[in-house]
Amino acid sequence: MYRIGELWVDGKLGIGEEHVASNVARELVTSVSRKGRRRGRQARVLICTPSGEEHSLSCHVLQSFLQSRGFDVSNISPSAPAETVLYHIEKEKPDIVMISITLGENVPAGQRLISSIRSASDVPVLVGGQQVSGGQKFKGATACSEPLERVPGLVRGLLRPN
Repeated sequence: MYRIGELWVDGKLGIGEEHVASNVARELVTSVSRKGRRRGRQARVLICTPSGEEHSLSCHVLQSFLQSRGFDVSNISPSAPAETVLYHIEKEKPDIVMISITLGENVPAGQRLISSIRSASDVPVLVGGQQVSGGQKFKGATACSEPLERVPGLVRGLLRPN
């Protein structure tokens, strides 16, 4: 998908081709998720992207992976306004909120989303995505650039005591 994005940026692929590739990848992730194993309930996870962030394939991969490890996951990506995220936090009472940010232009919206969550809730917030790999800091959240296999342990480490 990185290569497809590069080809699109270079004008060698159109947006339609990029969307086809993303949709195929999303369907593959969904089919794998349906076959995933479950090991008992680990925690409730809310996955989202900030307003304006339309890249959600990583959220679907994360959802599939966490569900296969027994997490109860709600994925409201892409492009969730803060009010929507806060509504789902209130309604679903997740143990943790995970925010994915792919494009640098969406970092300010991500920071505003974290601030809104912090104003309304003490739920732990984990931020990941392409913009975190560069060492981006997010006040009020834990930044994660760990490999996917380490995410369940990181999530368990951030959970509030019952």
